[in-house]
Amino acid sequence: MNLEAAFWVALSVTAPWAWPRLRRRLGPWVDPFHPLAPWAHAILPAYVALVRGAVLGRDLGLYGPDVGQFAAGLLACAAGLGVAFAARRWLSPTADSPLTALQEEPRWALYRAAGILWLGGLIPGVGLGLGLAALEMGLAAGWWKAEARSRPTSWLPLLRAGFSAALFFVTRSFWLTAATQAGVLALLSGAGGKKVETRGA
Repeated sequence: MNLEAAFWVALSVTAPWAWPRLRRRLGPWVDPFHPLAPWAHAILPAYVALVRGAVLGRDLGLYGPDVGQFAAGLLACAAGLGVAFAARRWLSPTADSPLTALQEEPRWALYRAAGILWLGGLIPGVGLGLGLAALEMGLAAGWWKAEARSRPTSWLPLLRAGFSAALFFVTRSFWLTAATQAGVLALLSGAGGKKVETRGA
C-alpha cells in the first residue's frame, strides 16, 4: 500500500467529521474561512496527492480514454442525462446544485485512484473507492445514529457516488463523469417544475 496515498485518503475521508469539531476548538476566528472548507476538502487532498505522485493522473481519469471508450462514455453520459430529464417530472427538486458535483467528484476520483493503485485493477479499485466514499458519508452524516440513518437525504450522496462509480467505469474519464453529474443535478434542481406549474394553471 502506498502510505502517502493512504494519508491523503484518510484526511479526505475524515475531514467532514473532524472539521466541525476542530472549528469549535479554534473559535470564531476561523469562521470567515468556513465557506471555503467544502472547496478545500474537494480539491486539496486530490491535488496534492496527484502532484506528489501518490496517485496517478490516469487512475484519477484526467487523461483522455481511447476512441472506443470515449464513444461509449458519451453514450453512457447521454443516457444518464436522458433518464434524469425524463424522471424530473415525478421527482421532488433536489437541494443540491451542480456545484455539489464539482465538490464531490475530485474526492471520489481520489478514492478510486487510490483503490486502483492498491488493488491493481479497475473493478476492485472502483469498488473500494465507492466504499471509501460511503465511509466518508457515514462519518459526516452520523450513520451510527438511528435517526441519521432514517433520513432519506443522508443517503442521496451515496446514490450519486454509485452513479459516479458506474459512469467512471464506462468512461474512464473524470471530466465526463463530473460534467454528467453536474448536468443531472442541474436537471433535478428543477425537478417537478412542470408538474407544479400545471397544477397552478
